[in-house]
Amino acid sequence: MNFVLGARGRLGSAVVASCEFGETIALDRMIYSRWTREGAADDVARYFEKSASPKAAGYVFVAAGIKDPSRSPEEHHSINYLLARNVVEGAHKCGLRVMTFGSVMEAIAGAGSNNPYLASKVRLGNFVREHSAKYGNALHVRPHTLFGGGVPENFMFLGQMRNAIARGVRFDMSDGLQLREYHHIDDETKAIAKFAQSNARGVIELSHGSSFRLRDLAIYVFKAFDCPDKLNIGAMPTLRHENFDFVFPRSPLLGEFQFRDTFPAVVEYLRTCNT
Repeated sequence: MNFVLGARGRLGSAVVASCEFGETIALDRMIYSRWTREGAADDVARYFEKSASPKAAGYVFVAAGIKDPSRSPEEHHSINYLLARNVVEGAHKCGLRVMTFGSVMEAIAGAGSNNPYLASKVRLGNFVREHSAKYGNALHVRPHTLFGGGVPENFMFLGQMRNAIARGVRFDMSDGLQLREYHHIDDETKAIAKFAQSNARGVIELSHGSSFRLRDLAIYVFKAFDCPDKLNIGAMPTLRHENFDFVFPRSPLLGEFQFRDTFPAVVEYLRTCNT
C-alpha cells in the first residue's frame, strides 16, 4: 500500500492515477496540514501505524509543496522542508519508505540560493541524504520541469508563453541560453516507478540526458502557433545562478525507458490547454 501527500498537484495526482504503483491512497490535506510544524514526526507515525498494513511495506510519496518564489521563506520552509522531514522520520518508525521531490536546480543553485523554493529543497535533500545513510528508508528525487496534467502555472515559462500566445501579445524573454529538460508527467510517473522499484536511497536526479536551450523551445513553440514575430528574445535580463553549461547525465535507473520527444509534445500539450 502506498500513500500520496499532495494529490491535488500535477505530480501527486499523476502518481495516484497511475497504474504503476498498485494500491495508492491520497491523503486529505487536512490530515497532513498539521505535520508542517517542528516535532510532528510522532503524529506522522501514529497516523501510519493505524493506516498502513504492517505486512505490506510501501511508499509514502511527498508531492505536497509550493514553488511560487513570491511566497515567504517561512512558508517554503514549513511546507517544503518540515512537512517532508517529519514524514521521513515518522514513516521510518512504521517500516514505510519515503520519496520526496525537489528540483535539479538544487545542484546548480546550492545552499546559498536566494530563491526560497530552491533553498528549502536543498535543505530537504541534505536531510534525506543524511537520514537515508543511517536508515535507508528515504529517496529525494530531483526532477526537471514537468508538463501535462493540467494548465501550466502562470509564473512558469510554459504558462507565460501560453498566456502571451492566447492574448496575441509580444513575449519578452531573456537570451534563453539556459539549459533545460522538460518531461511529460505521464513519462515521469513511469520513471518514478522505476526509481521506487530500485530501492535506491539518498539523492538522485531524474534526467533523460537530452537538454535543450530555452530559446530553442520558444522559437519552436511560437513558429508552431504561427506567431514567431511575437517572440522577443533578449528583452529581459538573465537571472544569475542559472545552468548554461551542465548537461545532466541520463539516470542509470531508467534502463531502456524512453521519454517522448520534448518539443512536439510541448506544442501538443499547449494546444490541449487552449481547447
